[in-house]
Amino acid sequence: MRIKRYNGTVKIWASSTDTYIWAHRPGNSWPCSTLSGKRLYAEFFHGDLVDYAINGKCDDTNIHGHEFSAFIEDILKGDFE
Repeated sequence: MRIKRYNGTVKIWASSTDTYIWAHRPGNSWPCSTLSGKRLYAEFFHGDLVDYAINGKCDDTNIHGHEFSAFIEDILKGDFE
């Protein structure tokens, strides 16, 4: 996983392994995960989502929004690395 911060911009790259491990953590798993095993790219500018890709595409609407938000929050808080 890689996180880059610069001038109010945050970019996150997560591999399919990263999302799988996050979704299946012992005692803190995400049942019925729609993100598990998928590559993720997300870009934020001053906290607003400005770009994203799931498995290299921006049109994958099968990702649950609450799960996406929880993953990003855990990554940025440092609760998962």
